Amino acid sequence: MERFQRDDVAEWLSRTGRGNNAQQQLDAPALSVPVGVSLEDLVTLLCLYAYGDTDLGDLTTADRESLAERGDRSDRFLLTEVRQLRVDDEGLRFIDDLVEASRGLPEALARLEGGPAGRALGRREFTVEATALLNAVIRAGTLYLDPDGVPIVLTGGPLGLPLAVGSDARELVVVGNGPAERALRRRVAIHGLDVSDDAVPPLVRVLSVLGQELGAALDKVDDLLLGLGKNEVGVVIGPASAL
Repeated sequence: MERFQRDDVAEWLSRTGRGNNAQQQLDAPALSVPVGVSLEDLVTLLCLYAYGDTDLGDLTTADRESLAERGDRSDRFLLTEVRQLRVDDEGLRFIDDLVEASRGLPEALARLEGGPAGRALGRREFTVEATALLNAVIRAGTLYLDPDGVPIVLTGGPLGLPLAVGSDARELVVVGNGPAERALRRRVAIHGLDVSDDAVPPLVRVLSVLGQELGAALDKVDDLLLGLGKNEVGVVIGPASAL
C-alpha cells in the first residue's frame, strides 16, 4: 500500500482543487495515523491527555509518567501502559493534532477507532441502531430498580460498550484487571464517566458473550443468571446462535 506525507496530500488537494472539504487542512490530523503505532497505544496517549493541561508533545518521558501516576495512582488502567509506551514525537504530535481537530475527547476516540488504526484490527462495534436498542433495554432495567439510576456492571463486550450504556449510568463498574478491562477503563475515562471496581445492589449487570465459543458463552450466561441477587437485573448481549 502506497503512503504519502499528510502535508503533501493537503497541498495537492489545495493546488488541484480536488475534494469536497474546504477544511481539509484542519481535519487531516484526525485521519493521518502514524505508521507502526497500535490503536491501543494511541488510546493510551489520548487517555493520558485527558489528565493534563498541556500538549503531550511538550512533555518529557518523566513528565508523562508523572501525569499517569497522578491520574491512575492505583494502576488500574493507565500507569503501566504509559511506562511501557515506546512512542516517538510523531505519535505525540498526532494525538495533540487529533484533539485539536475534534470536538472533545470522545469524538477524538471515535475517530481513532473508526480510522485506519481501528480498521486494521478488523473489529466490529455496535451500530447506531444496536446502541439505541441496548440503551433502551438497560434504561428499562435501571428505571425498574430506581428512577434515580443504579450502577451498571460491565463484563466482557466490545470496547464501545461504555459509550452504549454510559449515558444512563449513575456509575460504571468494571470487574477484573486484565488487558481487556484496563482498555475498557481507559475508554470510560476518556468519556469522563465515573468508574469503580465494585458496587452493591440495586444494580444492572451487563454481560457480553460476543465472539465467544458457544459452550463458553452459555456457561457465562448460566453463571450470570444463577448469580443474580435481590434487586439485580441482568442484560446479556450475544449472537442469536447462543441466545
